[in-house]
Order: sequence, then structure tokens, then C-alpha cells
Amino acid sequence: MNVSNLITIASALSALLFLPSAAHARNEPRDLTGTIKAAQSPKAMLLGTSYGEVRVKLASIVAAVGPQCHPRDLKCLKANSDLLDLDGKTVDAIGRQWVGKQSKVTIYQPASPHAQSVVTVGGQDVAVELARNGYVTFCANGYAPNQAAVMLAEKEARVAKRGVWAILAEYQTPNHCVDSR
Repeated sequence: MNVSNLITIASALSALLFLPSAAHARNEPRDLTGTIKAAQSPKAMLLGTSYGEVRVKLASIVAAVGPQCHPRDLKCLKANSDLLDLDGKTVDAIGRQWVGKQSKVTIYQPASPHAQSVVTVGGQDVAVELARNGYVTFCANGYAPNQAAVMLAEKEARVAKRGVWAILAEYQTPNHCVDSR
């Protein structure tokens, strides 16, 4: 083995021993900027970046899940139908308010299949605004620094009976973290 190979091996070993692992570095929060191109669901959007299109899932929220209904309980079935309509209205609202605008995205746990993103447009957190309007509910599905703000916004929507909270006023709180959209 020649000296050059030994130096290469020594460099590689020191990098492994003294530098943070690549897996750890991949899981550090990542910031992106780009233009919101489309809403794909109440909690997912497509972002156009210099790297190409990136699908991001909004942190701390989930589309509301309706109550379990008996097949003859028409009021309950209507509530579930109204929730599905609300999903469509949420996507439309995202389109009207944020599509085409520049945004900053911080992705938490980017190496995880459960990566969550905080998306801000002009300093406004998209998930917080969706919760404030009653389009979505809070879900602690991983760490994100906007959880307290989303919970407070949801409380406002609940008290004012907006969106989800108008539809589900007489039912128990929806099971928050079931929806994987």
C-alpha cells in the first residue's frame, strides 16, 4: 500500500470519527425558498424551487376526521359529507390565498418519511391560518415550532365555530392524527 492510499484512508477515518454523521446532518432542519405551485390536499402543497418541484407536508395540522356513523344516522353522514366538501374548500382557499406566492419553507426531519414543514408566506404561517379559519385541526405528528400557535388558532376557530367546528359542533373532537394525506 502506498503513502497516498494511507493518507486517503486516514482522512476518511478521521472524517467518520470526528464529524457528525451524514444521517445526522440529513436530519437537521432544512430551509428552502420557492413559489407555491399547488395545493395537493389540506395539508400538502407543491413548491417550485431552484432544485425542482418539492412536495411538502404542513406541520402540526391534519384534515378533520368525522365521527363513526350508523348507516341510518343521516345527520352524522351529512357531517362526514360536509367534511369532505371542506377538504375541497381548503384546497381552493390555499389556491386563492397562497398559490403563486414566494414562500419560505423549513423542513423538520427531512430524512424521515414523516418530514413536516413550516411554510410561511410574507411572515404568515400557512398552517396557523388554515387552523384559524377552521379548515384543519391540530396534530402533534412530530416536532415543529409552530405547534403552540396552531393550537391557539384552532381554539379561536372552535370558539367561533368556523369550518370543522361548525360541522362537528355536536360531536366529539375528531381523532386528530389519523389522516395521512
